[in-house]
Parts: sequence; structure tokens; C-alpha cells
Amino acid sequence: MASPDHSNTPVTPEIDSRIEAEMTRLLYRSQGSSLIINVLMAIIVVIGIDDTYSWNAKVTWVGCMLVASLLRWALVKSFFRHVPSPDKLPRWRYLYIAGSSLSAGLWGWAAVAFFNVENTFSSLILVMMVAGMNAGASRSLSAVPLTYRIYVSLSMLPASILFLLIGEGGWLLAFITFTYGMFLVGNSKQQHADLRHLYRLIFENEENVATLEDAKNKAEDANRSKGDFLATMSHEIRTPMNGVIGMLQILRGTPLNREQSSHVKIAASSAHTLLRLLNDILDFSKMESGKLEFENLPFSPNEAIREVVELLRNKATEKQISLNLSLPSGSDFHVLGDAVRLKQVLLNLTGNAIKFTEKGSIAISMIVREATKSEVTLHFQIVDSGIGMDRATQQKLFKVFSQGDSSTTRKFGGSGLGLAISQKLVRTMGGEITVSSQVNRGSTFEFGAQFRTAEKPVSSKANSTTPTHQQLSGNILVAEDDPVNQQVIKLMLKRMGLQHTLVANGADALAAVQSSEWDAILMDCQMPVMDGYEATRAIREHLKGSPLPIIALTANAMAADRQACLDAGMNDFLTKPVRQKALYDYLSQWLNPEPPVAPIAAQTEQF
Repeated sequence: MASPDHSNTPVTPEIDSRIEAEMTRLLYRSQGSSLIINVLMAIIVVIGIDDTYSWNAKVTWVGCMLVASLLRWALVKSFFRHVPSPDKLPRWRYLYIAGSSLSAGLWGWAAVAFFNVENTFSSLILVMMVAGMNAGASRSLSAVPLTYRIYVSLSMLPASILFLLIGEGGWLLAFITFTYGMFLVGNSKQQHADLRHLYRLIFENEENVATLEDAKNKAEDANRSKGDFLATMSHEIRTPMNGVIGMLQILRGTPLNREQSSHVKIAASSAHTLLRLLNDILDFSKMESGKLEFENLPFSPNEAIREVVELLRNKATEKQISLNLSLPSGSDFHVLGDAVRLKQVLLNLTGNAIKFTEKGSIAISMIVREATKSEVTLHFQIVDSGIGMDRATQQKLFKVFSQGDSSTTRKFGGSGLGLAISQKLVRTMGGEITVSSQVNRGSTFEFGAQFRTAEKPVSSKANSTTPTHQQLSGNILVAEDDPVNQQVIKLMLKRMGLQHTLVANGADALAAVQSSEWDAILMDCQMPVMDGYEATRAIREHLKGSPLPIIALTANAMAADRQACLDAGMNDFLTKPVRQKALYDYLSQWLNPEPPVAPIAAQTEQF
């Protein structure tokens, strides 16, 4: 019977070598009780044959079989004791073949020496034992076909020759014996092919697993390297950006003529665009690595969408576009979720609507699609009267780094990341952004979002204390090594009415805390001599539980950086570039503001 063709794919030399080595090991593993059975069958044969043959001949044959089995048993024990390496396995295979050949030769001797034509019962026992031993050996010896072929030849060929010599009818017995032997060899060949295929699958699977594991490790290493690179680039870009944006904020608070105000406005807009692109790249990287985190805090969807409209109203007014907002009637409600991410999506969609609309209007609406006591599904819609788009453009709209067409990119700019990021954010919120549009007839963007309902949160100190135009009081220690950022923070704190001292590293900050009292510390994280994390831990140890607000003021913008700051003992986290309004809010949360002395210019909320 032909062995099945398991696979047409060639086996690699490495796997073929492993298969051959495993086949040799299988020979030794397959022995076990078979050697004991070999001896028991020999004893049954000498007991079952008639007394025509002397007991000396019988005992001699059984003794030889016992010695052969003991030698084979010792060989098996030695094999497992030495655990030979793959390069030494061929020698052990030949030793095994020699041992099995010895046993087969003894069975062939028995078939010739004890076969008696005149005693049918004795001869039948002998034939059945020899045939049974060959059939049983097929399983244990098929791992190496040569071993089994030698075993069958030595054990059955002598009997076949004997049958040919006994005269009338002997040729038929010889033919039956030969046919039976060929059947056993063919069956063993098929078993061998099955075993090879099985081990091939096992070893190929192991190689595939190892390859996948190696690829996984390389991908994780590459992802970590990418994350480290982005974190480093974020820090390196945000540090000078803090100087640019901070100085522009300070400059806008000084007396400027109309032309100067226009120049500052253009510079601020360009800086804002660069910062938004940096944030988009970081968000996209976090999404790709599955590390984008969502907060789960109570917020008002109505308030969130109002804030988006107010932020973009000036841009719409500049283009003489009406910006209309429609919200559900009735009292305000709160949900659990990430208000910042929701506003990010709304800002992107509404900002695009303003960008691609030259005249007309933009309508923003929110409705409650479904509501229960515990959950609410909201539906948002942004409709514009802009340039619109064809179906081909719509199909690639949410692909990374993709825009409508090259002419759109040249005219309107953009990285093509915003919509791709927004789609992923909405999917995380349980929805999907859809678009319907016609060229020159405007576009409609819609999406749903699911939230759990929440009670109205208690207003935080930052939101409930005095308005942002009030001066603050306090003595602030600033740990910052960059001279430009030192100047920016110095000017901002001065305009807030705060006393301050600048140090350039964590060691100086620790020394300052040990020698003086402070109301709060603004702590950069990456500084020479001693970084902000180590400095914060040392300060907490020095204070022994005494409260002192430490606010991280850093260009490290990753979620892991925030957690590292909190773990080090900092109270809050503010990323660069710092907006004067945000810095005021954070400090007012930790300081007690005094009645206003001189108002901070309203421009602190702009940029």
C-alpha cells in the first residue's frame, strides 16, 4: 500500500535533520515492555512445541534470546543515560539495528530449527509466534525502515527457504510468507511516512512559533524604540516651542500697533498649527501601539460642545460664516467619559468644516438618540455649505496621511492625520464617523457615542475660586534648566503677582527647599545633576509628610510620563508649551488668591 503524499513542499535540511534524529530516539523510546514480551513469547514457543527436540536445544535458544534481550535493554538504558547529541545519533542507530537484527536472527533460527511438518499444532504455534512478533515489531521499528526490513528478512526469510525445501505445497507456504512479509514492510513504510509527516508538522510549527515570537519581540522592540523616539522628539520640540508660544503670549499682552498685532497673530497661529501637528503624531503613535488612554470622569456634553463652538467662533467670524449650535431642550445632564477626546473630535470636524467653507453656514447639533437610567447614546452632526467632495474622496477620507486630493492639500494644508485619529477615537467611544457629501454642495459628518450616565460633579477649586483676572499670592520655586523657558515662566509668574526663584537643576531645588519655605514648586523633569523625579522624591523625604504642592512643568507629554510624575510624588502635571491661562488655573488650584491688585491682561486666554 502506497504511503500518502502528505505535502509537496520540500523539507528544509534543518528540519529533515531534526526528523531523522527524532526517529532514532523513537526507536529507543518504543522498546520498554517489548523486550519482556520478546522473552515471554520465546518461552511460550519452547513450551508449546513437541518433545521431538531436546531440552538442551530449547534452553540454549531461549538463553540466547534472553541474553539478546538483556543486551538490548542495557543499550536502551545506556542511550537514555548518555542522552547523545544529534551528531552522535547515527552510531546509536546502527547499534540498535545490530541488537534488533540479533533478535530477528534468533526468531529465524527458531523457525528453521523447531518447525516440524509432522506436528501441525507445534508448527502452527511457531508460525503464529514468528508472524506475531513481526507484526508487533512493525509499530516500534517503523521509525527507521531499514531496521524493520532487516528484522523481517532475518526472521522470515529462513522459514521461506525451508518451505521451498519441504516438497509438495511448500512453494505455496513460501509465497504466503513472502507476501505477508512484503505486506508488513509496506505497512511499516506507510507508518514511517505518517511519523515523518507528524514530526515535520511539529518541528515546522515550532519554527513558526519561534519565528513569530522573534518577529513579535522585534516588533515590540521597534515599537518601544518608536515610542522612545517620539517621546524624545516631543520633549525636544516642546521645549523650544514653549519659548516661542510663551513669548508670543507675553508679547500680546504688551502695547502693540495694528501691524504688530497682525504679525504676532500670524506667528501664534503658525505655532499653534505646529503644536497641533505634533499632538496628532503623538496621538497616532499611541493608537498604533494601543497605548492611547481614555479618562472616565463626569462631564457635561452640552458644555463640551459649547466650548468647541466658542473656541472656533472667531475663525468662523473672520470668514463671515455663521456658526449655529443646536442642543437638546431641557436641563443639562452629565455622563462618564473623556471630555477632552470628545472635544478633540468635535474640534477636528468643525475646524475642517470652517476650513473648507468659503461662505454660508455651519450647523452643529447634538441629540439624545437613546437613554436609560445607566446609559445614554448621543448623536452629533456637523453640516457645512462648503466645497463638498466626490465619492472617491469620501472612500479614502479616514485613511492616514490622506486628504481629498493634491490640490486640496496645496490649498488648505494639513497632515491628513486628523480624521483618521478622530475615527479611531469615535470607535473607542462606541460609534463610527460617517460622511455624506456632494461637490460644491457641502458635507455632513455624523457620529454616535455611548456613555454611562453620571451625577453632576462638585465644582473643583480651580473652577469655583476667584476669576482668572485676579492676582495670586505666594512664593514659587521654579526648577527649569532651559534659559528661554526660565524667562517665559518668570514673566508669566510676574504678571500673576507671584514671587519666584529660579534654579537650574534638581539638586539646587532640593537645597532651596531645605533652606527656605515655598508655597509651590514648578518642577521640570529632565534637568542636569539631578532630574525632577529624583528631586521630588528627595524633597518629599525631607518634608516628612508636610504638604507642599509640586507641579510637573515638562515637555514630556506621554501618559507614562504623567504617571511617573505622580509616582515620584508630584501633585499635578502641566505639559509644555504652557499657556498662561492653564498655568494660572493650576496655580490657583493650589494657592489662595488675594483680592485683585492689578488685572492680568485679557490676552492671557488667547492664542
